[in-house]
Amino acid sequence: MLNPIWLRTFEAVARCHSFTEAARQLGLTQSSVSDHVRRLEEAIGRRLFIRDTHSLAITSDGEAMPAASCRRSAAPNRSSARRACAGGCGSAVPTTLRSARCPPC
Repeated sequence: MLNPIWLRTFEAVARCHSFTEAARQLGLTQSSVSDHVRRLEEAIGRRLFIRDTHSLAITSDGEAMPAASCRRSAAPNRSSARRACAGGCGSAVPTTLRSARCPPC
């Protein structure tokens, strides 16, 4: 099972499109956020973001991650978001990532 803290950090970066803003929202340092994402990428053997000094873009593997799938399918209220997440994440995840579980939405 993937570390839920890494998944929460990944989701924040994907939502914010910024390591710095994700760090601020999570109450972490930017280097901790970067470390969490790096460790998650190493654990799944896939690159989740394309980064350079001035931009950040999510990769197709990043879009397929359960946390990103949950974020995309999240409805305005949490119970609807959980139902959408529970039914939809597995099919969007590449075979190599299917052992990853959806974090709570």
